Amino acid sequence: TIKTYLGNAIDLSFLEDNSFDIVLSLGPMYHIFEKENQLKAISEASRVCKPGSYIFFAYCGLVAAIIRFCFVKHRILEAIQNKDLNSDWSFVPNETSRFNIIEKKQIDALMENFNNLQRLHFVGVDPAFEMLNKCEDMSEYEAEKYLDFAKCIAEKEDCLGLNNHYLDVQQKVFNNGN
Repeated sequence: TIKTYLGNAIDLSFLEDNSFDIVLSLGPMYHIFEKENQLKAISEASRVCKPGSYIFFAYCGLVAAIIRFCFVKHRILEAIQNKDLNSDWSFVPNETSRFNIIEKKQIDALMENFNNLQRLHFVGVDPAFEMLNKCEDMSEYEAEKYLDFAKCIAEKEDCLGLNNHYLDVQQKVFNNGN
């Protein structure tokens, strides 16, 4: 039996503690810009998840977003004029921002606040996204090999920047740390 609920990720007070086997947070972190609210969303997902069960968090990745928006779509001047980027190429959200694009180190810093969660996987879910879009003429063999390659690099730290989206798979640990 699958139950789904629509709610506010930072306030799931209508749900009981420790009541779900799987919690999917596959959009809220795209649109939550304030660190305090990001922490609330993670906390609420953790609160409603049963010990030993799983939480899936999705995020928008910074490097691929910059490449795609600023250079592939030729909008670097717009990004600079809107002050969307710092001189170190980090994202600066403002009143027109629709998506929060962040680096893995920022996600890791958020997760350090939760000793009741253990990361199982951190996956780039769309490896070399722009390249794949340009490969419409791949043979079936090439497409199969590309998928094998994509699976191989999905969790490699040095390849994460190729991804527009990340999936952070966490397990809620029992009180004794297991």
